[in-house]
Amino acid sequence: MPTAAADGKQPLQQNPGNRLLLGPKIVLQCSDDEITHRSELMHPFDAPQPPKLALMLGYAGLVPFVTGALGIWVTPEGWRELVLAALLDYAAVILAFMGAIHWGLAMRAESTDEQAQVQLGLSVVPPLLGWLAISGGMPTSLALPLCLLAFGGLYAADVRAVKLGLAPQWYPRLRRPLTLVVCMSLLLAWASVLLR
Repeated sequence: MPTAAADGKQPLQQNPGNRLLLGPKIVLQCSDDEITHRSELMHPFDAPQPPKLALMLGYAGLVPFVTGALGIWVTPEGWRELVLAALLDYAAVILAFMGAIHWGLAMRAESTDEQAQVQLGLSVVPPLLGWLAISGGMPTSLALPLCLLAFGGLYAADVRAVKLGLAPQWYPRLRRPLTLVVCMSLLLAWASVLLR
C-alpha cells in the first residue's frame, strides 16, 4: 500500500518488509526512517512531472543552441564560421551526453532483457553521429541536418525507453520541449548556411 512521502506530495510504493520500489525493477530494503529519507532525495519514477532541477538545467542547456543559431544571423561575416563551429561542437557534446543517458538507462535493466540490450547498443549512435559531424571536415550544410536527425532520433529513443520501463514516466515531458528548441535552433542555423 502506498504511503505519503515526508512532504506529503508524492506517494511512495511500499511493500511488506519495508521494500522501497524506485523503478520497475529496482528495490531497496529499508527501515521506515530510511524510506522517509529516500523520498526526500529522489524524484519518483512514476511521477507525471519532471523534477524542477532537471527542467532548469535542461533549459539552461538550450542557451548555446539558441544563441548560436541566432548569432549566425547577426554576427559579422568574419565570425560566422566560428559561431557555426561552436554550435556544431556543442551539438556533438550534447549528443554524446544524451547517448550516455540511454546507456545508463539500459544498464539498470536485467542483463537478460533483450530490449534493454538493443537500447544499450543504440546509445552509442548519437555520439558517433556527433563525432562524424565535427571530425571529418563535413560541410556544415550536411553536418547541421545530420545533428538535426540525430536529435529527432534521440527523442524517439526517449519515448521508446519510457514504453520499455527503462526511463521514468516524466522523461518525455522533459525532453519534448528541449528537443523542439534544439531542432528549431539547428534548422535556423541550417537555413543561414543555405541562404547565405
